Amino acid sequence: MSNSPVIHTLTAHRPTALTTIAVALCGLLFSSSCWADQRYVASVSRWVFSADFTQAEQREVKEWISQVHTGLTRLLGPSPNPYELHFKKYSSRSSPVPWARTAKGWPMRVNFYVDMSYSPEQFRADWTAAHELSHMLFPYVGRDRWFSEGLASYLQNQVMYAAGHISWEEVMARYAERFARVKRSRVPPEWSVLEHNDRLREHGDYPRLYWGGAAYFGLVDKALWQTQRMRFVDVVRQYTVCCYRRGGVNAMDMIKTFDQISESRVFSQIYRASMMTEGPPETTELLRWLDQHPPGLIEDQVIPDAASYSATRLRTSGISDSPYSMASFNGSYPRISSEVAPSL
Repeated sequence: MSNSPVIHTLTAHRPTALTTIAVALCGLLFSSSCWADQRYVASVSRWVFSADFTQAEQREVKEWISQVHTGLTRLLGPSPNPYELHFKKYSSRSSPVPWARTAKGWPMRVNFYVDMSYSPEQFRADWTAAHELSHMLFPYVGRDRWFSEGLASYLQNQVMYAAGHISWEEVMARYAERFARVKRSRVPPEWSVLEHNDRLREHGDYPRLYWGGAAYFGLVDKALWQTQRMRFVDVVRQYTVCCYRRGGVNAMDMIKTFDQISESRVFSQIYRASMMTEGPPETTELLRWLDQHPPGLIEDQVIPDAASYSATRLRTSGISDSPYSMASFNGSYPRISSEVAPSL
C-alpha cells in the first residue's frame, strides 16, 4: 500500500450575498448554533506567543501548526469556529509538546506548552496538535470524556496522515500500540468504558479511557463502511455544516445527531454493544480493516454554497426526534470512499 494520502479534489463554492441574510436569519432563530457560520473567516483568529519566543521560533511554530491545520481540513473540512492559539515555553525531556489544553469559552482557544529545543521533524511527529485541533470541531460535552477524548484520539493519527507527517503504516502502528496498552490497564478489567468514565478520578488511567473511546469511533467507522458505504469522516464533514452547536449537548445528543446524519442506527448500536458491556472493546478485527481502508481526503478548504448551507442549517438546527434525509443536502461534502492532553 502506498504511503501517500489519497487526495480528492472537490469543487469550491464561493459565498454569495445570501450569506449575510442567512447568517442574520439563523441568528434570530437559533442563536448560539449559528456560530458555525463563522466558517467564512480563518480558523485561527489570533496567534499569541509569550515574550521569550524569537521571531524565528514563532515562524517555526506557525509552520508546524499550519501543516497540522491543513491535514485537519483535508480530512474533515473547515472548522466551524475561529479560535485563538496561545504558546508558552516549557522544558521537557520526553516531548516537544509536553502539555496542551482547549478552552471552549469565549474566545475559544488552544493553549500549547512547547519545548523549542526539539527539531521541526520532532514537532511534526508529535500527536498533540492534531489531537487538540480535532477537539475544536466539536462542542464541549460535559463529563462524557470517553466521547470527547476518544473522538480526538481516533482522529489525531488520521489528521497527521492527511498532513503528510506520518505514513498510513505509521498510523496503524500507533493504533496497534495504543489499543494494546488498553489491555494492560490497571483498571479492573470488567469495567466498561462508561463505568471507567464515571470513576475516572478514583482510578485514573486516562489512556484506557481515551483509547477505549477511540475504539468506539473505529468500530463505528468500520460499521458505517460495511452497512452504508460511508466513513466517519463523511459524517463529521456534514455535521460541521448542518448541526454544530457550541454547547448544551452531551454524548447521547451527539450520538443521536450522528445517527440522523448517517441515516442509520450505527452510532447508537455500537454504543450499546461496546461502551456498556464488560471490559474495553475488542479491536483485533478493527485493526485489520483499518489497515486496508485509509480515509479519502479532500484537497482544499471547501466553503459550502451559501443557499444550500443556510437551507440545511434551518432544517437541522434544533434537530428533532423525527428522522430527516441528508439526500437534499446540496453542499460540498459528498461521501468519499476510501480538553487536556496528558501523555498518552
